[in-house]
Amino acid sequence: DSPRPPDFAWRCFNHPGLNTALQAFTTSQVDLAGGTPDMTVLDITYEIGVTATDMFGSLSKEVMFTVFKAAAPAPQLYFQPASVAVTRDLMAEVRAVTVFSQCTDTKSEMLFQWAQVSGPTTIPAQYLGTISQLRIPGGTLQAAATYVVSLTVSMSDDVSKQSSSQMVISVGSLPLIARIKGSASRKQSTRSTLDLDASVSSDPDVNAGDAQGLTFAWACTLSDGTSSQSCRDKSGALLALGTASTSQVPADMLPATTDAPYEFTVTTSKAGKSP
Repeated sequence: DSPRPPDFAWRCFNHPGLNTALQAFTTSQVDLAGGTPDMTVLDITYEIGVTATDMFGSLSKEVMFTVFKAAAPAPQLYFQPASVAVTRDLMAEVRAVTVFSQCTDTKSEMLFQWAQVSGPTTIPAQYLGTISQLRIPGGTLQAAATYVVSLTVSMSDDVSKQSSSQMVISVGSLPLIARIKGSASRKQSTRSTLDLDASVSSDPDVNAGDAQGLTFAWACTLSDGTSSQSCRDKSGALLALGTASTSQVPADMLPATTDAPYEFTVTTSKAGKSP
């Protein structure tokens, strides 16, 4: 046979009317009538306790919890979208939606206030406004970081009726950009010095004008359309181009080519970033 379920004893410590109503329940669940008429006092916290007695008469430790009954319900608050994931160059944008209880016809003006909860940098105050929409322009937030913002909405006729909620803004990283100054192809005499300049390469997650923190790897190949090989100087030694943002091939170092061009490439890298 299945064991007999325990008997439960409910009580309220600070309201006799609710205490009387609770004593009528002996199961694990209490169902009060709509509008909770037994909770006659508004805007107070009701202190409730429950114990259980098993079939052998053993009494459990009393569990305590509280219930607050408001005179009028505050609006519920949702975000669209529920969370935001952007890269640093994009605007972070979210809209708040308020839902009113069907228990009240009061729909006074809503007051909104955004605030920053956490994040590696401070979000400028002008973006944490007093409207239902949050818009943080691209270039404001730090890449590879997480920010938490909160919104508090209250009723204009009674600011004590308020709801607050938090949302997460995740900022991803953009890949590095490698560029060589000048056109994609050029014709030049082997008797002239060849200057290669990749200083225009950048990390789009870093502000323009700030140190980019990039390292460079230059390469040169000679291709005839079917096969390619590393470039060599006139002595037969492999061409060394260094690891700086600029490189130079002195005049008369490379042998002349006909239909097979020299192809110069640069790869940028940075700790923690994709090249």
